[in-house]
Amino acid sequence: SPTAAPTLHPTPTPSSPCVELAVNGDFEDDAGWHFANTPRKARYTSATAHTGNRSLELGVTSPADNIFSYSSADQRFTVPGGVKATLTFWYDVPDGGGRGDYGYFLLRPDGGSWRILRIVRERTSGWTRLEVDVSHYSGQSFTLRLGVRNDGAWDGAAAVMYVDSLSLKGCSP
Repeated sequence: SPTAAPTLHPTPTPSSPCVELAVNGDFEDDAGWHFANTPRKARYTSATAHTGNRSLELGVTSPADNIFSYSSADQRFTVPGGVKATLTFWYDVPDGGGRGDYGYFLLRPDGGSWRILRIVRERTSGWTRLEVDVSHYSGQSFTLRLGVRNDGAWDGAAAVMYVDSLSLKGCSP
């Protein structure tokens, strides 16, 4: 005789009060980010990662290839109204370059000016976490730019930076 299938009683899971607003913040696929068409374009790399298999690579990896250039990746975010929003990501600067080279993190609200979140002028000792409360952009949109500037000076130095594990969480109060 057939055996009766066991009755399943699913356990209800509370819905999360937070939503992820970033697309491809782990840089594991090719979506979400716009790379500026510059002499040293930003790119995905499997050379290093904070989590997963890939990260975002910005700048010049070999001083022999150093030229004046910007290397940047942008993503535009819309923060729902009435939420607490927190941007977090990790960055690693194994080579900070020379005097005119630096990494930068900028934010521009729609219709506004670029605002500096952080300028990085020297190498880091491994992955460094940056967290920014962007709740004041609730109900608005902004563009985040991650980048590196190399001055092209033949000083034997060039800056390269990696970014990974980026998240923009919007949480209900």
